[in-house]
Amino acid sequence: MRISFLNDTNERVIFFSSLAVKVFFVLILFAHVGFYYPLTLLNSDNYLPLASTLYERHVFSRESVAPFLPEAIHVPGYPLFLAITAVPFGSIFPALIIQALLISFAAVLLYRLVSGFFSIRVAFWGALLFGVEPFNNYIFTSPLSESLFLFLCIAFLYYIRRAWDTQTVPLFFLSGLFLGCAILVRPIVAYFSILFLGGQVLLALYFKKRKIVIGGVVGFLAVLLCVLPWMGRNYIQFETFVISSKGPATFYFYDVEQLIEYRDGVSPQGARDMLYSMAKSDNPEILSQEDLQSPQYASYLVEKSLSIIKETPFLYAKIHILSLGTFFLSDGYRLLWQEMGGTLGPLPNITKLISGGEWSVLLDYFSTHVTTTLLFVFGVLFWGSVTFFALLSLPISFIREKKVFFAVSFFALLIVYFAVLTGPVAQARYRVPVTPFLFTLAAYSYFYLYDWFLKRKSLQSPYTQRT
Repeated sequence: MRISFLNDTNERVIFFSSLAVKVFFVLILFAHVGFYYPLTLLNSDNYLPLASTLYERHVFSRESVAPFLPEAIHVPGYPLFLAITAVPFGSIFPALIIQALLISFAAVLLYRLVSGFFSIRVAFWGALLFGVEPFNNYIFTSPLSESLFLFLCIAFLYYIRRAWDTQTVPLFFLSGLFLGCAILVRPIVAYFSILFLGGQVLLALYFKKRKIVIGGVVGFLAVLLCVLPWMGRNYIQFETFVISSKGPATFYFYDVEQLIEYRDGVSPQGARDMLYSMAKSDNPEILSQEDLQSPQYASYLVEKSLSIIKETPFLYAKIHILSLGTFFLSDGYRLLWQEMGGTLGPLPNITKLISGGEWSVLLDYFSTHVTTTLLFVFGVLFWGSVTFFALLSLPISFIREKKVFFAVSFFALLIVYFAVLTGPVAQARYRVPVTPFLFTLAAYSYFYLYDWFLKRKSLQSPYTQRT
């Protein structure tokens, strides 16, 4: 993409405002740990150990010594990024600066993407909020995959829109490369790629757009070009043609684990031990819980999880529905305050307390920790307002602006897709990938209602009535 945003005031404001907030968080981290803080001590969801082994030993494994057992839970995209941008320098800061630039660039791409559907005002404020919101920026300046993942996803959507507008086959190929790379960073988007690319071809066939049909096929081939080598590696290592075993493992050892906690009233460790015992009895060859993370047990974990859920489906549905509330309303600001050196009490699982009806424990927690309560209330009010205005965009666009309704529906489906697949794992961090679309839809509803209110107020003014 050309650097033409330097000549556009809105894009300059979005880019440099976004970058400034991210640099601020990077400087806070620098003040706390220094430039050469040991990479092994950074919390990075095991990305940094994988990156170190990849750089130093040229194998994808969490093991630092032979025999280097192959990794199956994670995909290679983000560890490879860190192996290039962090490990060679012995510091995480070069990677964080690159992340800050990429995600600020992504905010500009978001502005360009949505300005094709919404007004410039809506596009500007949606992209700006995405660029400067504090919790997002805390995540973007951590050694976590969200920044690279979102850059790739937004770039994919931007270039697929341009490909549709211009019916240019090479742009379909480029967008497919972005999507394929996004899958190799976070495989949650793999199902979306099949639905989206398949739906795109069907839609193009319906409207008899030959170039778009060809482009859709080319885009899908570009995705396969990215993911097939990795799936081939997994087939060679584990005799299973998959991208990652993280989904089944999370389903079993998190979603179903929470179900057993609620159902039997046991501790998280107790529920995990129970699940391991079940798996051990069915698969005597396993020696530890880590063995179940191998792709060869993926189908077993899914089947076993479903069989446990079928025993109490309504309880699982209740947990899943409550997790949607956590997904959209979880503040994240308490964790941010704690990471910046603020003093807080423990951070309990509020969803679990509500689900179990433990209101007295919840009230005691809030009355004891005032700062935590204030941050929680602010976060719930802010994210609750954003979610409310985003939901309003569907009826508003359907009734008033049918041409906008298609874009609103698409962004809403993206939000629902991530929310449903996230499930009981819901927390503020996992909401980050949908925030670009939440902010855009919320800005659309807010400005529509704002303009409606001003118009109504002007019609009711004495001056207007006299004239």
